[in-house]
Amino acid sequence: MNPDDFISGLFNQLPGLIVKVFTVTMMIFHLLFSAIILRQTRIMTKVVEAKISPTLVAVTVIHLLASLFVLIWVILLL
Repeated sequence: MNPDDFISGLFNQLPGLIVKVFTVTMMIFHLLFSAIILRQTRIMTKVVEAKISPTLVAVTVIHLLASLFVLIWVILLL
């Protein structure tokens, strides 16, 4: 392979690679955000007891699992 062909091929694939890395990085940040929201919700339910507390915890757990599923999906498909 000619070095010029290698460099031109690299430049042709570089924008797609940047988008993939950026997407996976943002999905990891979203997963961390979901984990923090779950932690904050559990702390809140210990301090403030209400009838809706188990529902809120369930929603945050579902959000965390959905975030994990989307991250895995993005990694597999990109």
